[in-house]
Amino acid sequence: MTLTLDARVASRGADLSLTVEAGETVAVLGANGAGKSTMLGLLAGLVRPDSGSGVLDGETLFGPGVWVPPHRRGVSLLAQEALLFPHLSVLENVAFGPRSSGVGSPASRARALAWLAEVDATEFASRRPAQLSGGQAQRVAIARALATEPKLLLLDEPMAALDVTVVPALRAVLKRVLAGRTAIIVTHDVVDAFTLADRVIVIDGGRVIDSGPTRQVLQHPRTPFAAALVGLNLLPDGRTVAPSDVTVSTSARAGAVAGTVDGIETRGDLVRVRVGDLAADLAPARFADLGLAPGDRVWLNY
Repeated sequence: MTLTLDARVASRGADLSLTVEAGETVAVLGANGAGKSTMLGLLAGLVRPDSGSGVLDGETLFGPGVWVPPHRRGVSLLAQEALLFPHLSVLENVAFGPRSSGVGSPASRARALAWLAEVDATEFASRRPAQLSGGQAQRVAIARALATEPKLLLLDEPMAALDVTVVPALRAVLKRVLAGRTAIIVTHDVVDAFTLADRVIVIDGGRVIDSGPTRQVLQHPRTPFAAALVGLNLLPDGRTVAPSDVTVSTSARAGAVAGTVDGIETRGDLVRVRVGDLAADLAPARFADLGLAPGDRVWLNY
């Protein structure tokens, strides 16, 4: 067992427990404010818990009377933004971590070149960050994070700030470099979870509410949030149903469930109507006939 976390942060309402096995990539899912960033902050040394402990490869990162500073934890954090040093070249950016940890200059440069090759960014070695596109900069940031040879890699929505056209290529890079590496990736993209993660945990209200192999959690969701990620509704009896299978009426019908329209959004050639934790996809003509607006009383059949 490579990583164990069991910690509480009262000011954030967080009571988080997690285990990550050696060489395992775990995807962390949850709504905004659920506690995902708190979890990463605890492990990276950016958040101090009120109680609890974190242990990585047998070394206590924090616990009663123990606090290992961030730079000595063997943990690398890759954020949404690349955050490269603007005054250094790409090669110097990637070599910075090894040099800071005491590796000599020639060895640091060699390690940096090796990681730039691994993420297909060797051609950018002499450039400054201002000369890179968003996707190129994030490739360099991945190389920089891995050049320190961390025991644990933390990724905080690393593709959220990128143009959608470059995401597939970067996802392929991550799939390659994460293979066999102990990592935690926070994401809102279900494709990231399916592609990159061995296991998924779902956080809500500062607590882990679901955990298991990726396909098990996402194909058989037990929480409304996980169900919504894969485009399903989770019914009270535990069954799932697609929004396209839900019908909406403005008058009571036998067997229908009453509710109030909370939101309306256009999705391609359909209109999605949200009623509590449920969603219904309607053809535009049907939506116009119903004349729906937020706050309207409706009845759902599924």
